[in-house]
Amino acid sequence: MEQIGIVKEIENEKAVIFVRRGSSCGENCAHCSSSCEVPGVMIKLNNDIGAKKGDAVEISTKAKTIFKYTMMLYGIPMLFFIAGIIIGSFIFESEIRSIMIGLVGLFISFFILKIIDKKVFLNKESKLVINRILE
Repeated sequence: MEQIGIVKEIENEKAVIFVRRGSSCGENCAHCSSSCEVPGVMIKLNNDIGAKKGDAVEISTKAKTIFKYTMMLYGIPMLFFIAGIIIGSFIFESEIRSIMIGLVGLFISFFILKIIDKKVFLNKESKLVINRILE
């Protein structure tokens, strides 16, 4: 997956890059009636290609990485929520209590995701990289 960003500053061999997020209307805002404002994000990446402040750069990561993150982000909380409801229904006869156990499972899954996220970001294959400076 490729994205274009603008280098805002250079800090100790790292480039601080402003990247505009994709909108839910598929970047076709002229035909969308919601007139949403899409905020951008600042990311800090290794500046291996020597980009300078103000340069437009192409950054990328593997599609497999994006798919893996998406499955973790949505799959783990859903599994914990459903498992909590099922376990709660065996322990309690009340549906409300079962749902509360499911919500506790959902809450626990966010802490697990935070731990997994830190370990995955240390993996060199899943990092974003600056491919090239655009003209």
